[in-house]
Amino acid sequence: MVRHYMLSSEDLALINRRRGDPNRLGFALMLCYLRFPGRILQQGEQPPAALCAFVAEQLGLDAAHFGDYAERDQTRREHVLEIETALGLRPLTRVLYRELAAWLLPTALATDHGPTLVATVLEELRARRIVCPPLPAIERLGASGSWTRAATTVAAAHRRSDRSATPSIGSTARAPRRGRAKHAGVVAADRLCRHDRQFSKADRTIGSGSRLRHRARARHAGSPELLA
Repeated sequence: MVRHYMLSSEDLALINRRRGDPNRLGFALMLCYLRFPGRILQQGEQPPAALCAFVAEQLGLDAAHFGDYAERDQTRREHVLEIETALGLRPLTRVLYRELAAWLLPTALATDHGPTLVATVLEELRARRIVCPPLPAIERLGASGSWTRAATTVAAAHRRSDRSATPSIGSTARAPRRGRAKHAGVVAADRLCRHDRQFSKADRTIGSGSRLRHRARARHAGSPELLA
């Protein structure tokens, strides 16, 4: 925990601008989660007791104050946006998702081992300073073989494109049908986006409502429980 959750003087200055002990502690824990594992502390989610105590001790607060944090969801959303700005983070948009799908393609062609793909995605998200989505969204892609199917889709699209571009002997070359020239990588990413509806506007912008509250119960890989 010391490696990831020891607060710096800059962190403390940012935290101490909050009003009220619950907001200071909640803001600090949100900052810790966004720093590592790189995700949002969801509404209604209770951090591990050891982590709460470790952060609260650095602030000179009682860990029980977290129970009163962000009674208004608007406060939590404002805190997330402020911390993302301070840490130089950005949300995972559909465009970035497609870029990530294209980047992961060589790994997906080499292995269909779900945990390997999930770990690779998480590491790259952190390297690109992109906020990690809820773990189920990434797990389903890896565990169900979606990345492998995407790779197959790309390869098949290229083969179809090659066949349409190479006329047979004695035949008259015909222009490919309209829409056939769409980039195969984009086709694959589109299918991935349709496969996993968790990459919605609500996920990217920390929307509210029962749908988000249901997702808030998900636990993220590399979460502080493993470090407690």
